[in-house]
Amino acid sequence: MWLYYGEISGLSNLKHGFCVSLRRAAPQLGTWELQADPNSGVQLSPTADGYRLCGTRPGQYTVLLQHRFGTRDSQASALHWPVQTDISAI
Repeated sequence: MWLYYGEISGLSNLKHGFCVSLRRAAPQLGTWELQADPNSGVQLSPTADGYRLCGTRPGQYTVLLQHRFGTRDSQASALHWPVQTDISAI
């Protein structure tokens, strides 16, 4: 298993908020679980190819994330960051 803690920070002036789609870009890492800090003010939902993280109001967001990849491959740490992100308005 490969465990990584990360952070997404941003400032939104969008009236209805924003969403960030996170998709696994390295399928060789096996399963992927993502958890967000429950006090961050965002909603985290699984999707068919990853996760969707949404903030529903304008303001500043800092979200602590825990990524857990199901690989036992010792070469995994040599890969580029295996998650691709896209941001959209809602």
